Amino acid sequence: MAPGQFRTEVLEKTVRLHRGALRSRPMGWPDLDALLERVEPAEPYFRLYGPQPLPPEAYADEVQEFGVRRRQLARDRFLRLMREGATLVLNRLELFSPVARTLCREVAAFAGQQTTANAYVCFGGSGTFGKHWDVHDVFAVQLIGGKRWQVYAPSFPLPLSGQTSERVGGSCPPQPVLDCVLEAGDVLYIPRGWWHQATPLGEAALHLSIGSFVPTVMDYVLWACGRTLPLNLLARKGLIDEQDSAAAVAELLPELMAALGDPRLLAEFQRAIAERQGPPPANTAVFSL
Repeated sequence: MAPGQFRTEVLEKTVRLHRGALRSRPMGWPDLDALLERVEPAEPYFRLYGPQPLPPEAYADEVQEFGVRRRQLARDRFLRLMREGATLVLNRLELFSPVARTLCREVAAFAGQQTTANAYVCFGGSGTFGKHWDVHDVFAVQLIGGKRWQVYAPSFPLPLSGQTSERVGGSCPPQPVLDCVLEAGDVLYIPRGWWHQATPLGEAALHLSIGSFVPTVMDYVLWACGRTLPLNLLARKGLIDEQDSAAAVAELLPELMAALGDPRLLAEFQRAIAERQGPPPANTAVFSL
C-alpha cells in the first residue's frame, strides 16, 4: 500500500494488519541485553509492570558512581519477576536504539506524522494492561516471538491527549473487529481510540509500539490563534461587562474565521509540523509496508 493510499483509506479510519512487513529481523535478544546496560532502570524510560506498576527497588539497587547516585539493575530479581509474568516497558526507545530510531523514522515517512517508540518485553504471563485505547495511533511491530492481539471498535472516537480510556470511561464492545496472532515481522496499525489488548502466548516476546501523533484540527486552531490574535486589536480588548464582552467577541469572530481559513496560514502550520519530524530516513529501510 502506497503512503498516499494509506493516509486516505486507513489513517484514523480502520485497523490494518500487514503480515511480513519487516524485510529482516533487526533486533534480537543480544540487542535487548545491550539496552539493559544502556538504559538506567528508573522512570520514565524503564518501567516494570506486574498486575500493577512495580517500584524500582523491586528490581534495581541504588549505587554511587563518580559521586552520582543512580540505579543499577538487579538482574536476579529482575529475571525472577519477568519469569513470574511481569512486563518490561522501555519508553522512548528511539533515544537509545538505532534500530528503533530507524523504524520510527520509516513509520513517520510512511504515515506523514511524528513518531516515538516504546518496547514491550515479556517471557509469558497473562498480560498486564487489559483492554484500553491510546490517544495516538499505534504501529505494533512484532520483533521476537508472538502475541495475540484483539482490537475493538471505538466507543469514543479520536480522543485527544488526556482523554484516555481510564479517564473517559465507557465500555469496550463485546466482539473484536480483529483477533489475530502477531508473529515476528508483522505490523499492526491501530487508530487512536480503538480498544485493544495484547496477550502473551506463553513464550518470550518483544514488540515495539510506535506511536504516531496526528496533528488535529484543534492543534491547528490553537496554533493559529496564538499566531494571529496577539496582533489583532479586537482580541486584545478587555472584557469589561457582559454586554460589551459579547459584542467584542461577536466583532472578532469574522476576522478570526477569515484568519483560520487562510490557506497560507494552514500551509505554514503544516511546514512547522514537517520540520519537527526531521529529514526522511536514509536508504536503510527495514520495512515493506
